[in-house]
Amino acid sequence: KLQFLYFIVVIQTMRRTVFCRSIQSSFSSNLAQGRLEEGWSKYSDAIEEDERAAVDVVTTKMKSKKLSDSVAELKELGCLELTIPKEAGGKGMTTAAQSQVFEQIGRQNLNAALSAYYNTLAHRALAVHSGEEVHSDTPNTVAAYCLTEASTGSDIRSTTTKAEESNDSYIISGEKSCVTNATDAEFFTVFAKLDNSLSLFKVPKSGDISIVENTSFPLTSTVKFNNVKVPKSSLIGPVGGIVGTTSKLNNRHLHLVSSSILGSQKELLSLVCSHCDTKQAFGRTLRDHPLMKKEIAGMGLRVYVLESMLYLGVDPLVTKIVAADISKQNAEAAQRIMGCACSREVAQITSSSTMMQHIPVTKEVAILSHTLETLEKCGSGLRSKSTTKLLFGRLARSLGYTPRTDVGDIHPSLKQQAVLVNKLADKLGACTENVLVKFGKKLIDEQIAVSRVSDCIVSITTMVSVLSRASKSALASSPTHQTEVTMAITWVKTESARLTNIFADLENVYKTTDSSLSRISDHLTETKGYFPSHPCNAQPLWPVYDLNTVKNLLGG
Repeated sequence: KLQFLYFIVVIQTMRRTVFCRSIQSSFSSNLAQGRLEEGWSKYSDAIEEDERAAVDVVTTKMKSKKLSDSVAELKELGCLELTIPKEAGGKGMTTAAQSQVFEQIGRQNLNAALSAYYNTLAHRALAVHSGEEVHSDTPNTVAAYCLTEASTGSDIRSTTTKAEESNDSYIISGEKSCVTNATDAEFFTVFAKLDNSLSLFKVPKSGDISIVENTSFPLTSTVKFNNVKVPKSSLIGPVGGIVGTTSKLNNRHLHLVSSSILGSQKELLSLVCSHCDTKQAFGRTLRDHPLMKKEIAGMGLRVYVLESMLYLGVDPLVTKIVAADISKQNAEAAQRIMGCACSREVAQITSSSTMMQHIPVTKEVAILSHTLETLEKCGSGLRSKSTTKLLFGRLARSLGYTPRTDVGDIHPSLKQQAVLVNKLADKLGACTENVLVKFGKKLIDEQIAVSRVSDCIVSITTMVSVLSRASKSALASSPTHQTEVTMAITWVKTESARLTNIFADLENVYKTTDSSLSRISDHLTETKGYFPSHPCNAQPLWPVYDLNTVKNLLGG
């Protein structure tokens, strides 16, 4: 027994030593390596009293009027200078304070929040790439962020807009699509290639610039720069070298999108609850029907999760992924509850939420980029492992050994769930190692496996967030702490059950149905659509293949 215990101690020491070398500041990176950050159960106060008072002033002004889609009203309220430092004439609010203001904007009008978000990107891009915080004449100005193109999307490396040097000026030519604030903008922040290197320009709203409003996507326009002449001072920062900083800039301000979605979901939940409280079916109000209770509870629980993540300060990209999922699920739940009785306000929220889900990139792109970066960090730690250490680690897990769990200062009513989350984190570390060892450099082609790892990271992050918040509420004996504890326990129970199947697929990556789904997809695309013969033996309007051909195409 003593020899066995000594063996386990040695294994755990080696395992922790190897992993510690590759630990990054990112919560996701630590989690993918089977570790929860120390002190994860503490949910701190994010806003100081003086800043809270400033937030109250702005939000009170907004509540007194109904915001329209126009960004001009936000300019009047001073909401466009929240992220601008005080040295540059802005309000210089912290991330949490900005989130509270954008939450109120999103609750009133999600389209207005979208306009404010892109206005922020347009201003902050100038500051980041120039290396100066003070770059615009006034911080409270409307700007348009011109990055997306019809042919290349948001892939800035493939930008086709060009800038050519001409004596003491630059000539900009090209077309940008899906540009927000174009009609109200006082200047454009334009990404264009100068000498085949991506560069950034501040283009005033003058010269031969044509703006066509987009009917398919509200609030956006197509902006065409027809050989627009701008002074050389319009070039912001050095030529080239802005691809990486632009990606970081987008991610750094994703909390504004998530907080806007959070506000809209709170408003949606209020509208749904009012509907269920007044409408009757089968002799009783909708709120008394068990199925309706399940839907309403699900909506409220998801909003609680998003709010917990946002103000805990979780990785903005992970929070945005959750926000996209939650807005979609809540919109579907609202439609199931209200049916044809959906009000105009509900329809507007669900429609705007659909658009916000893909800002600034689709969920799938966000998942792949975030998880691949996380796995790359884990892989660097794994490469430092010797074969002996790797085998010892796997042997220890096969014997049922799990590392010591640290639940920190969690409230006693949530300790059981905290222990479970620690075990799930360790399980994720083992599965991540399994995936990296099996696929190695080919991992980038295994997108389904990568998405499963992402699901686990996101799910465990949501559990950590709600446990931390509910524990804080319980320790402070807040009026709602009992319900919050119930919400946290329910969420952990639901998500841990879902993760069981995902872990099984990650442990047996070659026994999943992924390859079969791939073959089915290939055949559908080859036949340009649905290929099976009609069950009523009617002649289909597309090619039909005999059974043997289909079997061969699907690998027998």
